[in-house]
Order: sequence, then C-alpha cells, then structure tokens
Amino acid sequence: MAEAVAGGPGNAGGMTTTVEAATSVRRRWALAYQRNGWWLLLLWAVAYGLLRASQAIHGEPYVAPLGTDLVVGGWLPTVLCAVAAILAPMLRTPRGPKPLRVAAVAVAWTVTTALAAEAALFLLDLVSVVLPGIGLTVEPAALATRLACEAGAVLLAGTTLVYQRQQRSACLTCGRTDRPRPPWMLKVATFAGYAAIAGCLLRLVAQYAVGTNGIPLAVVGMTPQALGFEAGFLLAGVVLPLALVRPWGRRFPRWVTGLAGRRVPRWLLLGPAFVISLGMTAYFGVTFAELAFQSAAGTFDAGPFGLAFFWVAVPAYLLWGIGLGLAALGFWSRTRPICRQCDRF
Repeated sequence: MAEAVAGGPGNAGGMTTTVEAATSVRRRWALAYQRNGWWLLLLWAVAYGLLRASQAIHGEPYVAPLGTDLVVGGWLPTVLCAVAAILAPMLRTPRGPKPLRVAAVAVAWTVTTALAAEAALFLLDLVSVVLPGIGLTVEPAALATRLACEAGAVLLAGTTLVYQRQQRSACLTCGRTDRPRPPWMLKVATFAGYAAIAGCLLRLVAQYAVGTNGIPLAVVGMTPQALGFEAGFLLAGVVLPLALVRPWGRRFPRWVTGLAGRRVPRWLLLGPAFVISLGMTAYFGVTFAELAFQSAAGTFDAGPFGLAFFWVAVPAYLLWGIGLGLAALGFWSRTRPICRQCDRF
C-alpha cells in the first residue's frame, strides 16, 4: 500500500517521510482548531458584525466601481454575524440532543453559504488582478471587507467541519471513518469534470453565436487583454477539469520535458480549482437568482447582449463552477495519502 502511494519501491521511504510530516502538520492544525476555532469564529463575528452595523447605520462608503462591497448590504451581514456568534459556542463540542445538533449544522452551513454569496463580487476583483487591463478596477476598501466576509465563511465552515467529525467519531486530521468510500462518489466527480467542460463550451457558444445584437463577440474587442482572457477561459474550463479527472493530472505526461512521469503536486491543481469554483459558484449563483427574479418581473437590464445571452451564459457559468468544485473534491479524495494518525487510506 505504501509503495502504491509513493509511486514505486525506490521512492517509498522518502515519500513516507513526507506524508508523515504533512500528516503531523495537519494533525496539529486540526487539534489546534478543535480547541480554538470556535472562539476565533466568535471574535470574527463580533468584530465584523460591529463594522457592518456601523455601516448599516451611517451608510456604506463604497461608491465605485460597483457601488457596494457586498451583494446585499444593509442589516443582512450584521444578522449573519449575529447568528455566527450564537453558533460559535454551540459548535465547540457535540453535546445536547441530536435534533439540536442537526439543526446547528444545518444553520451553520446555511450561514456559511450566505456569507460566501455576500462576498461573491470578490470574483471580479480576482479577475481584475489576474488580467489587468480588461476594464475592471479594484476598490481596496471594498476588497478588504469582501475578504473579511470570506474569512468568516471559512472560519464557520472549518468549525462546522470539525464539529461534524467529532459527531461521527471521525479522524480529526483527515475526516475518514471506518466506513468505505462509496464508489459512486468518484464516478459523480468524473462526470462533474466533464460537465464543467460542457459549461465552459456552452458559455463560448453563447459568446460566439448569440453575441451582441447579432454581432458575434468573436470579432468584437479582441485586444491582447481579451485574448488573455480567452486563454484563461480555456485553461480553467477545459484543461483544469480534464487534469482533475484524467490520469495525466496525477503524473506529468511524457511530452512535459523534464517532468515526465513525476507526480503532479496536488495543490497545483486543487488550489486554483477550489478558488475558481468557489468564486464562480457564489457569483453566478447570485447572478442566476437575480436573472430569474428580474426576468419574471420584466426589470432585467440585458444591455446590448440581449436576454437570451444571459439565459445561456449564466447557467453555463454556474454549471462550470459547480462541476469544477465536484471534480476537485474527487481529485482530492483520489490523491489523499495514508493518514499517519489513523492509518486509513
């Protein structure tokens, strides 16, 4: 088993040492978070909640470029912080009747999702930083509060995850239990990877076929920045999902000079996949809800693109984001090393 993880008998010793060291670090982090995660969450909820309450009372100072820092301003962020503050001590240890514990987990994940959705405009900040010159600008103060909101979502998600592992008597380091992994999960992850590619290609179809008032976007504004954007499209929408579900995503193929046959670092793929998936799913999930409600009310401003373009492009983006996230979870599960804390594979 160790040889299979290490990639061969000659590499087993060094790989085992690396795995043990990585597992030891994860175990220390897991134990530290088990003890301290809840009060870090409580501290964040109080501090960020007071900031949002002050902005709700005195008005949000952000006027450019998007007019606000979060998707929904006002008192909603303050309410989410208040709920997170109430949840923090409840998630410290799994005590109390089961219905209360189940409800706490359900509310915690709901608030986590809401916080991530509130900071969905972070996706535009990320695009503007990665691809400068495409017309998007970053407001530093608004970016800071979005990052603070995302930090709260991460803290609440981590606290809830540790709480669930305690409930299930799972390993705090890796989250595994003695129950075998259902085989259908990896099949779903593989299907999701191809679904992400389909979403990307469907978005390109909308771009080139629907266009703006019948003019294909393929011939409009193809500046160097736009070409870079298109290249990033294909990397994130075709190459990355394929790498997550195909064997060459775990070992460099023969045509990669100097790296052929070597193991691909897990987080070289997982890092971009999780960040892109979270950003796209949050942003276009909110956009899809707005599109649906405003289309029904007849108030959606489609601009020069036309409503049909958005009804193709937005669901395609959402399919892309969700599919990429599920494919990344499958890749993460496939490539996890043996846990030296619980010896589960």
